[in-house]
Amino acid sequence: MTSCLQRLIVISTLILMSACASTPDDQDDPVLLPSNPIGGLGEQTLSEREQRLSVDQLYRAARRALDNGDFNTALARYERLIGEFPFSAYSTQAALEQIYALYRSFNPDTAIAAADRFVRDHPRHPANDYVQYLRGLINEGRGEGFLTSLGYDSTQDDVGFARRAFDDYAVLIQRYPDSIYNGDARQRMIALRNRIAAHEMHALRFYMERNAYLAAAKRAEHIVATYPGTPAVPEALALMERAQRTLGLTDQAIATERLLRGNNLPTAADLGEAQVEQGWFARVGTRIGSWFGLSDGDAETDSVGGETS
Repeated sequence: MTSCLQRLIVISTLILMSACASTPDDQDDPVLLPSNPIGGLGEQTLSEREQRLSVDQLYRAARRALDNGDFNTALARYERLIGEFPFSAYSTQAALEQIYALYRSFNPDTAIAAADRFVRDHPRHPANDYVQYLRGLINEGRGEGFLTSLGYDSTQDDVGFARRAFDDYAVLIQRYPDSIYNGDARQRMIALRNRIAAHEMHALRFYMERNAYLAAAKRAEHIVATYPGTPAVPEALALMERAQRTLGLTDQAIATERLLRGNNLPTAADLGEAQVEQGWFARVGTRIGSWFGLSDGDAETDSVGGETS
């Protein structure tokens, strides 16, 4: 009886130690794993010495490679550990860290599949909030190409992955309200929401340039209703007023103009026929949040609507 109890204590200690290995404590970078997105390529095959490693040694070797940014080597070791010791506590921890290694080695599809598999196999694991957070990071990263870091306006491109990331973060906050990752997720949701609204504005401007005023008015109304509080809303309102006046919708145009003037924003008449200056609207756009009683912290409660035409 004493021997069994001692074994149970040892096993419990190992599980707690392995769980702590993936628990972040840095609020600036909730993931708290290697910051180098490239890392070394590392070895692709395991050495003969590694073939003889115990499960503890193999896990430590894998984690060492992960911490050093050598994601390919870490993945090879995690895969071997999971294959040879599938029922150990280390195997569960390896599967968890494998998701991050796949994400950082630019394998988003495989990383998402690994995340889904982990939650399916371990539905009550205490780190499932971390896995959900990783899903958001993975999808958010898929929507940002290399040119984005050079100043390219990615809002002109498809924002499907941005919508997925927004939904991933929303699920995290709703399903795990006490998660330490929620603060960062909220900030990311605000940025994603602004980005999606900016994407919608490209379509609105396109309709205006083509004199498709009915489609433009509908798109502007959609932006104002779906993304209140974003920098895109003031410009959307001004273009909506212009489209309404062109269509002869005088009452609606007057109501839109009053809303703009009441908040010290330029109306269609103020702008004249000049092209709307997007940068100016971006600078004053943060004022719009007070119109609807929406603060930045409320963004996670909104769903990202689909596009309308």
